[in-house]
Amino acid sequence: MPSHYDSQRVEARLKKTNEARNQKRLTNRRPGVIVIDAATFTDQVAGLAVTLTFEIEREGRSVFTNPYVQSDVAATLRQLTWTYNPLRYATVTRLG
Repeated sequence: MPSHYDSQRVEARLKKTNEARNQKRLTNRRPGVIVIDAATFTDQVAGLAVTLTFEIEREGRSVFTNPYVQSDVAATLRQLTWTYNPLRYATVTRLG
């Protein structure tokens, strides 16, 4: 049975590996290329997708002439939101 000490060693090793990977990535970066850290706005993107879904469900009838298009777009956005959330969670937990 793994002990608490083992889990601390694993956590320390993962942290060290992530720091080394980030340092290597930063040193290999070209100075003229702008780097955007997507982790800073993942919550905003998720919130925007939910807001767009609600907006289409409320106001979609006035924009889309075919009622099936409104429900299809709303369902697609809702599915994208549900797909995006686990990916965002995996990225946040992986990068710490």
